[in-house]
Amino acid sequence: MSDSDYAGGAAPAPPAATGPPAAPATLPAHGQDAAGVLAEVRRSQARDVDYRRGRNWAFTYYAGEELLDLLGAAYQLGMSANGLSGAAFPSLARFEAEILSWVTGLLGGTGGEAGSMTSGGSESILLAVKTARDWARAQGRPRERHPGNVVASRSAHPGFAKAAHYLGLELRRGRLRDDQRADPAGMAAMIDDNTVLVVASAPSYPHGVVDDVPAIARLAADAGLPCHVDACVGGMVLPFARSIGAWHGPLGFEVPGVTSVSADLHKYGYTAKGASVVAYRTAEWLGWQSFAHDDWTGGRYEVPNLCGTRPGGAITAAWAAMRYLGHDGYCELTRQSLQATAMLRDGLAAIDGLHVAGDPDINLIAVGDTRGRIRPIARELRKRGWVLGTQGDASRGENK
Repeated sequence: MSDSDYAGGAAPAPPAATGPPAAPATLPAHGQDAAGVLAEVRRSQARDVDYRRGRNWAFTYYAGEELLDLLGAAYQLGMSANGLSGAAFPSLARFEAEILSWVTGLLGGTGGEAGSMTSGGSESILLAVKTARDWARAQGRPRERHPGNVVASRSAHPGFAKAAHYLGLELRRGRLRDDQRADPAGMAAMIDDNTVLVVASAPSYPHGVVDDVPAIARLAADAGLPCHVDACVGGMVLPFARSIGAWHGPLGFEVPGVTSVSADLHKYGYTAKGASVVAYRTAEWLGWQSFAHDDWTGGRYEVPNLCGTRPGGAITAAWAAMRYLGHDGYCELTRQSLQATAMLRDGLAAIDGLHVAGDPDINLIAVGDTRGRIRPIARELRKRGWVLGTQGDASRGENK
């Protein structure tokens, strides 16, 4: 990238600490009435970004008050339920199964796929990497005394770096092409006997561009390796963009060689926070994701996810949102969002020095400035109630 910095969906830096540290807070001696508690919550939220008026480029995904009210009601109905036990809460088992079926169908599945809901994209990514690592160990990879490695591109989400750190793996990041997409040839050169997983992004978070999924999946298959498609941002946009003729590329399980896909529901699925999906081509792959333990006094403990307790509110609200919107509703929201993105791009193009970095495939853009004014612009917008993060490639001095 030639530009010094970009504005987009990245999180802004926290404010610097000032003054002496505050004394530890203590629990109030007496309770407060419900009305008073809620009033205090509302006062605290008054300084939050006004997402209802579109004042932020990340963090929240708002599709109107009617859906928001539905999410709140559905979340409340399920908030005391626990997805850890489908026997105790068969409603959650039903909701999760239907959500998985709906999502894998959108991602090119044909009915034999398996997966689970997670708390978000980071957990979905970590579980996909854990699955590949454990599968590889069973195949005799990596070689003794060598850490396994994950091959991705420089634009792959930091969740893969986090997963590699937690799981004792090496993350290898390949170069990008001029269009900001992963370079399959560069990734192929990094694959060796210790590789456990190959990654494609659909799209990458920094620039909203979809990698060449077929080429990356093919090089993984040629090496006898699994391929994960990170569609956490695009998984609930691209299928509907394809339905309305705004995008035409392949995405997930319709691509030979793709073994797993992650897609966040609490982004452009417009569900309540804490809802994502990681899905596998077969139930056999899902088996490598699970954790089981019986060497304790409580009997066998087995979970498919990182978490034991799984919030029933997030599962219930996700099912409610998808059932409420349906395919037509998502198509319309996608159409509106892409239309707004096109208007934004046209407006940015009319401002001297500003441009959209790359050629995004979906409603996710990074704004570049040849004059290096992005950070001052972001600061001034924040004063006016807008929250834009700044981002860049720190290894190339673009995030300083």
